[in-house]
Amino acid sequence: MEFQSKQTAQKAYYTAQKVLPLVKQYFPTIKSVIDIGCGRGAWLAVAKQLGINERIVGIDGYFEEENAWIEEKYIIRENFSATTEHNYTYDIAICLEFAEHLTAEVGEKLIAYLCKSSSVILFSASIPFENDNKNHLNEQWLSYWVEKFQRYHFAPLDIIRAQIWNDDEIPFWYKHGILVFVPEGEKNRDLINTYRPLLLDIVHPEALQYKNNLLRTYKKINNAPKSVKNALMILLRAIKYKITRLWRHK
Repeated sequence: MEFQSKQTAQKAYYTAQKVLPLVKQYFPTIKSVIDIGCGRGAWLAVAKQLGINERIVGIDGYFEEENAWIEEKYIIRENFSATTEHNYTYDIAICLEFAEHLTAEVGEKLIAYLCKSSSVILFSASIPFENDNKNHLNEQWLSYWVEKFQRYHFAPLDIIRAQIWNDDEIPFWYKHGILVFVPEGEKNRDLINTYRPLLLDIVHPEALQYKNNLLRTYKKINNAPKSVKNALMILLRAIKYKITRLWRHK
């Protein structure tokens, strides 16, 4: 699985290379960044390359220096929890495909933390039924998270999804789930009015294809002899779990 690991990590890096320049078009003065659930640090590495380098912080309890995109000195090795303290403000906060790994209660704390950390937040989280990852504790539609941000008077900007929708190299969970959040108010009024999402809870066709391929595989297995079926089901679950982990490692 070494090749798959490199391939999927490269996709995260590629996505960051496409998305962060789009964000900088609207917020050209951003110079500092925090990434909650930063994985291997691909998004931080690209941010650094783009000049977002006055302060760089990643938070992740599973950071692996050996396979990392960025130096360990930028990483706080801890799992986000309800007791994680806020002690600095950044020009942009990133939190991608992480919130679904938290309980609903800790997820509430995460949104509060993000809104205290920055006035520009790049966010996405897995939608319901996106995959069968047992580590996903709180898969929700995007509208759920928008409501959480609105409690802190942050509004969504849909400035990215349409621009990456047809890029075959970008994983589908970013294509249908990534938004930017900014504080409501006069400063951002024009942006909010112009880029208010027309549709929030959408599903990219590649996600449906992924699910359909899994169903077809399960059907083929169900038609096999029982001993073969059991062995194949165990193997399929193991492969699916491994691929999902690799895809999610940023």
